[in-house]
Amino acid sequence: MMLNELNELAKRQYASAYELATIYAALNNNEKAFQTLEQAYAEHSFHFINLNVCPQFKPVRSDPRLQDLVQRIGLSR
Repeated sequence: MMLNELNELAKRQYASAYELATIYAALNNNEKAFQTLEQAYAEHSFHFINLNVCPQFKPVRSDPRLQDLVQRIGLSR
């Protein structure tokens, strides 16, 4: 599976935690998606600019963890 390969690659070189989170979210693995979003937050990922519009996160937009993250990065309205 491509996700396994990407996780293995991430052990050897940089792989965007945000991009991994989008994959987990698309696979409905919300717990892993939020874990990797927290890693992306720690990395100060520039990808967060897309957090409110990224279609992979649409199913979890009402989740308080996503709302908290949106506030912490300053994207709340």
